[in-house]
Amino acid sequence: MTRQRPFSRISEPQLNAPTPPVPGLTPVPRDCRARLAEPATPTARLRHLAEGRVPALRQIGLHPFPTPQAPPARALRVGAWNVQQCHFGPDSAALLRGAALDVTLLTELDIGMGRTGQRDTVAELAAAQGHGAIYAPEFLELRNAPENDLGWHCNAITARTPPREVVLIRLPDMADWFIAPRRGQRRLGGRMALAARFGQGADALVVCAVHLESDTDGAGRAAQLAYLLDRLDRFAAGDPVLIGGDLNAGAGDGARDTLTDPLFSEALRQGYHWNTLNAPGPTSRISRVTNARQQNTARYDWFLGRGVQGTAPATLAATDTGGQAISDHDLIAVTVQPA
Repeated sequence: MTRQRPFSRISEPQLNAPTPPVPGLTPVPRDCRARLAEPATPTARLRHLAEGRVPALRQIGLHPFPTPQAPPARALRVGAWNVQQCHFGPDSAALLRGAALDVTLLTELDIGMGRTGQRDTVAELAAAQGHGAIYAPEFLELRNAPENDLGWHCNAITARTPPREVVLIRLPDMADWFIAPRRGQRRLGGRMALAARFGQGADALVVCAVHLESDTDGAGRAAQLAYLLDRLDRFAAGDPVLIGGDLNAGAGDGARDTLTDPLFSEALRQGYHWNTLNAPGPTSRISRVTNARQQNTARYDWFLGRGVQGTAPATLAATDTGGQAISDHDLIAVTVQPA
């Protein structure tokens, strides 16, 4: 299936240097957000970014970590979950509490969005686990901009203990989310990854939360992953790496044979594995929230690792106590330690 071709990628200075987090993302005033939505041209998009009208796209936000802070254990229980904007906050919090995770890699989280009650869903899910969090926006949402207090759509890493270093890696754009996006979902920004280093010496581990593009083909996802792995090499500097998140593996493939997605060949080429890190079976489910690609047979969500041992991989159903879906993705989890 032919998809969108690469869109003009944002130039990101100091992309590979560890990035000090900030207490909160720099907001874009409502009237400015309305102006950013027009005109819808590639030149306008790049000008908006070059002029610094959305500085938060280069920031990492911080929710404080609990004190006292014990050193991280050598073996960590890590989860990865696309929360689908986090419409069902208490039920999502309950699922994560029950999973008893040391580190959680989260994608599709709203902050200050009308559709989710203007909540800070990152703060909610971190607090529910007794975690702190680092987070960064994928997008500034421009559709319904006046109705959003802030308009951030984010990825996050929550943890019991603070990371030693963090970095934001914005990925090559493989879809148009600004000029004529699917379902009129106009945005500034693009897919990104957030990486953090925990521990040190023989116990060091780099974890990375990532959301690869849904509105592209396998070649587009493989290109994004290749870019990510190159940048992670520089950041990790030889430390073991665990990547987790919504890879959109097999998106657009009617057979849902996700391992044919070229991103897996790219992962193997660069020394990553997945066989001991993931439980078998799909990770998607029919959502109660409108989604143009509703289905429940795909495995979009994966862990990829290099230099790590994995045990007890699991897929936890993203449902409330009544069996109703709270996301269109299930939560995946695994216990990892340096190999």
